Amino acid sequence: MRFLFLASAILALTGCTSGHADHRAAASEGDTITTSSKHLTLIDHDGYVEAVITTPWTGADKPSRYYLVPKGLDIEVPDDATTMRVPLERSVVFSSVHTSPIFELGAGEAIAGVADGHYFAPSDTVAKLLSAGMIADVGASTSPSPEHILALEADAVLMSPMPESDFGVYSRNGINAVPMADYLELDPLGRAEWIKLLGYLYGKPEKADSIYNNVCDSYLKLKKENRSHSNPKVLTETLTSGVWYLPAGDSYMARMLADAGGMYPWADVKSEGSIALDAEGVLDRATDADVWFIRSFGPVSSPESLAETNPAAEHIKAFREGNVYVCDTSRKNIFNDIAFHPERVLRDFVIIMHPENHAGETPSYYEKL
Repeated sequence: MRFLFLASAILALTGCTSGHADHRAAASEGDTITTSSKHLTLIDHDGYVEAVITTPWTGADKPSRYYLVPKGLDIEVPDDATTMRVPLERSVVFSSVHTSPIFELGAGEAIAGVADGHYFAPSDTVAKLLSAGMIADVGASTSPSPEHILALEADAVLMSPMPESDFGVYSRNGINAVPMADYLELDPLGRAEWIKLLGYLYGKPEKADSIYNNVCDSYLKLKKENRSHSNPKVLTETLTSGVWYLPAGDSYMARMLADAGGMYPWADVKSEGSIALDAEGVLDRATDADVWFIRSFGPVSSPESLAETNPAAEHIKAFREGNVYVCDTSRKNIFNDIAFHPERVLRDFVIIMHPENHAGETPSYYEKL
């Protein structure tokens, strides 16, 4: 097997009550609300909530600290913290990953603007509101227009933080910027738990708790039911410009496949990122794969078309036996759904991997090629 290179990525899995992360020691006294997330800690202070957010760039010793304080309540806030008045009424949300749960919470009217408006699928509520002029597009998420955001009189900006992110451009203009670092979570249930932060930001904490608890219950039930059954060998993705990107053993996807009861050939690769291999490297371990999952932007029309773009396919058992499943991400909302509803994607995996236990059930995202 020949490793071409290791590329960084994000994602993995434990459970609803995974241990508290190290950064929690930096939080103030109070009742901790979060249980699974590593980069988010919510603390109840009897009347207001403290949110502590860490990223690899700020470090656990320098987290971003927000006090989510109901309008009309006056409290003393530490010098290293930011006060945010909640619920938000006119927010700008950079990612459809976050607009989806905000609408699920019933707080969509508090979204005044979004970034990258052209990326919202036509069927998305946001796309319809953009067309109707009820939500504004503030430009690319990598370089939004501060002037446009100011003109919207936004009370907060929800953005996915990157090392080069400039939060100062907002704070200097009196706008709070919230680093939605959920995508850094290595535990799907830890990432899904960020809906609790959205719940407090938009005045829907009870609804957020209900959604999260249902996600946990469904995910853990599927995990328990299927890990003890047969363990089919699973392959993912396909060649792209001569490179086959696969999830490393500690990644989100590898752990989800394990929780679905699958045997993943690269489970021993101790990395949280992606592995980049050539076809030979993949065939070294996966010629006997029982099931093959592929995510593709646009349809894969037939087994023949797959073999044309990836000649290695004909050497893989799953291809020869007709067990290739494709998710067309141009039609299926898997990337948004997996963030706050990982149980929905896990359900697809268990239905496909264990058909003997799920007779009559149909996957939501993947279709048999």
